Amino acid sequence: MQRFLAIFLTLIFINLILSGCVKMENALVETIMDWEISSSGLTQKKVNAGGIDFVYFEGGQGTETIVLLHGFAADKSNWIRFVRTLISEYKVIIPDQAGHGESGGTLKDSYTISSQANRLAQFTSKIGVDKFHLVGNSMGGAIAFFFSFQHPDRVKSLGLFDSAGVISPEPSELSKLLTRGENPLIADSAENYERLLDFAMEDPPFLPWPFANVMSRKSSARKELNEKIFSDIIKPGKYTAQQVLSAIKTPVLILWGKEDRVIHVSSVSVFERYLSNHKTVILENVGHAPMVERPEETANILNDFIKDQL
Repeated sequence: MQRFLAIFLTLIFINLILSGCVKMENALVETIMDWEISSSGLTQKKVNAGGIDFVYFEGGQGTETIVLLHGFAADKSNWIRFVRTLISEYKVIIPDQAGHGESGGTLKDSYTISSQANRLAQFTSKIGVDKFHLVGNSMGGAIAFFFSFQHPDRVKSLGLFDSAGVISPEPSELSKLLTRGENPLIADSAENYERLLDFAMEDPPFLPWPFANVMSRKSSARKELNEKIFSDIIKPGKYTAQQVLSAIKTPVLILWGKEDRVIHVSSVSVFERYLSNHKTVILENVGHAPMVERPEETANILNDFIKDQL
């Protein structure tokens, strides 16, 4: 099967070079992604919750459920390889959050952290998932810990992977760029998309040639929406980070890439100061997306952490 797929993809790749056809690029990326999704034992589903059409992956088996939340300008595909280590022991739910990936969302919707946490409550209730282990990366981390603050009885354990939501003692490279009016997280060309990957990750995974073109077209198409979402997620909320984190009694795994340029690793000290029940793991030579850069290693760390709580 893999040999057939390799031959098939090679033929498509040759056609792409000869034709430069956008449709062919899209077809190649779709074929590769379908294979990746299938290899991870995931199926794609769709449900409307809170007025938003959520598209999500579901897979795995077991009595324990893990819900995984991606970060800003990312999507559910960030977790595909990560869950391969977990799929035999856990049920996994991976949504595209509102305004991201294939889920719905418009410029009129709110994307503040509290709004997104409310949608997460509606989404998980709609699909019949009441109590679960919750993991979030970046923006997804801020949504995860705010959800845990709002619904402590629903979260069995919490995983914060390079989480947003606090002010780091040392400014990150991103924060310095933002003060100059630059945001490398919003890409509008193939070149800028590759630059985004290099900025966000210390060791980004190899992407076949058409991916940058396809993903940059998608990013360009939603540039205005991404700007709206980013503006919303950095708005101050009703509660301070100290108030929210200090109230969380759920066991928390704090996992960080030491070379994170998006959210400085010094943020860990803030989480450690306010969370009463936590374990910290800092990975060397890893950037902002450890589940993408080191999928098997980070999945094993999470697995061990969850088992310690059961």
